[in-house]
Amino acid sequence: MNLTAKPLLAGPQPEICFTTATPSLPAESLLGVALQADTQFQAEDLSLLQTRDPSTPERLAIRFPTGSAPLQIVSAANETIGFAVKTPSSAAEALDVGADLTKALPAEADVQITAARDWEPEIASAFVAGLCFGLDDRKAGSGALGALTVQLPSADAERAAQRSLAVTAGVRFARRLANMPANVKSPQWLSEQALALADDHTSVTVMPLEEVAALGFGGVASVSQGSSQPGNVTVLRRGPRNQPPKVLIGKGITFDSGGLSIKPAAGMPLMKTDMSGAAAVLGTFAALSELESDDPVVGLIACAENMPGATATRPGDVITHFGGRTTEVLNTDAEGRLVLADLLAYATKSLDPSAMVDIATLTGSATVGLGRSHAALYCDDPALRDALNAASAQTADQLWQLPLVADYSHALDSEVADAANVNTDPHIMAGSITAALFLAPFAGATPWAHLDIAGVGRRESGKPGRPKGATGFGVALFVNWVMQD
Repeated sequence: MNLTAKPLLAGPQPEICFTTATPSLPAESLLGVALQADTQFQAEDLSLLQTRDPSTPERLAIRFPTGSAPLQIVSAANETIGFAVKTPSSAAEALDVGADLTKALPAEADVQITAARDWEPEIASAFVAGLCFGLDDRKAGSGALGALTVQLPSADAERAAQRSLAVTAGVRFARRLANMPANVKSPQWLSEQALALADDHTSVTVMPLEEVAALGFGGVASVSQGSSQPGNVTVLRRGPRNQPPKVLIGKGITFDSGGLSIKPAAGMPLMKTDMSGAAAVLGTFAALSELESDDPVVGLIACAENMPGATATRPGDVITHFGGRTTEVLNTDAEGRLVLADLLAYATKSLDPSAMVDIATLTGSATVGLGRSHAALYCDDPALRDALNAASAQTADQLWQLPLVADYSHALDSEVADAANVNTDPHIMAGSITAALFLAPFAGATPWAHLDIAGVGRRESGKPGRPKGATGFGVALFVNWVMQD
């Protein structure tokens, strides 16, 4: 298998300079029109703000006054020439304002933004995230942004903004990975994206299918065997090797037809995003690299395509996972847990982790139970659970703990293997819980958490800064968790 590193898909980031000093206003005066207060930015509004000399680039000076006054657009003579949305009072509002602003800015404009004096770090962080996410809302052909200078009220706000810039780059990378059509996004292609993250501080190793099978990764081999695209296991690592790492495990099914237990046609186009867990892991490593984190962390992603080829795994087949545990595959559309099981067992035996978290678009049951605002969190280790909740609280990646109900374990009983891969008791309908119970034995005694992101991994409709499609859920959460003291 010949692999080459591919250019990263994060897309252009805005060129932002942060400062706590008062920026100088442009020498040229600005011409403009008054904008109505309490309205959203419109591209045509800001496009009317021109310099007196049309041969020079546009220069805009934008201020967020303290308190409830609307945002001001000022001239070089410090005269207010326009108004737009109110200055944000919450992180959610700040993200919206930042995204609206980036969407509306004219191409190549030199923009100076002065934050309100009362902005807390979380407001600054969300505003910068909105500036970055707004790039994906700009109309095709609208042109690239010029340089942005953002004056922030404190060193803490500046540090939060710098961190947000790195995290949003990772989120945008994860979104673009998950949104890529599956005819491009083969398992090999996904691994090549991982290889592009390799640098002096990040090592990336790709174990081809032949090696994976020889090592006993029966789940990965089983899922891969119905496709002409060979699967693999990709390993990323940062930080000191003499410390137990935190391990992130991502489901990387680049397209999920359901295998021989084939899915209905109506939902199948969305299955290009069934590798959103792997995308979150790769986006996290992209962000950690930007932040120059030296925290010990390993990323494991199982890259495979679940197809109903002539050699596909059949319902009723028995497979052996890494470590020797066996599974009766009753439903080939429950493939994500098969590949995650291998990686959990491998991490426990080979990496000596301090803790590990797997992330996957695993079950529709998680969406039924929690909708599209929270991921299902399964974790019986109090310290790890509290750490993940603390990391989540600082982000839009919201978690809701569901129980690992031991009394449901019998629903996975098999007469021919250690376990069946799906619930066999019609009286127990807890599909997300039984999926987590299936994974639990592979984690052994290692502190472990499972995140089912089926409901939050993709968005059915969009708004500024939150486009329709893949969400990049997990990147911000994981960056916080990995870098926790």
